[in-house]
Amino acid sequence: MPTRPPSPESTGRPEAPATATAPALLLRPWRAADAAELAVLYRDPLLRRFLSHSIPDEAGALRWIDGQRWRESGDRFAFAVVERSGAAERLAGHVVLKGLA
Repeated sequence: MPTRPPSPESTGRPEAPATATAPALLLRPWRAADAAELAVLYRDPLLRRFLSHSIPDEAGALRWIDGQRWRESGDRFAFAVVERSGAAERLAGHVVLKGLA
């Protein structure tokens, strides 16, 4: 399948521009620096109802983030979804693209 070369101004990161009703979203690789915020999110009882695993603490979040990196060597890519407000970012979700090979 042919691919289109990136435009010169492309950052190489998928982005969705902000609108009047939604903040800007960015897909980016998971970072070790996300671990503390991820551990806090996993304490939410409503969120945990929809998850197949648990992340009990920041060390567990780091292990989970490391586990997402191995996917990049195969047919899956995992991304953090973050909301952007100026230079600040806040975790908003997780996306996995499958069947890319």
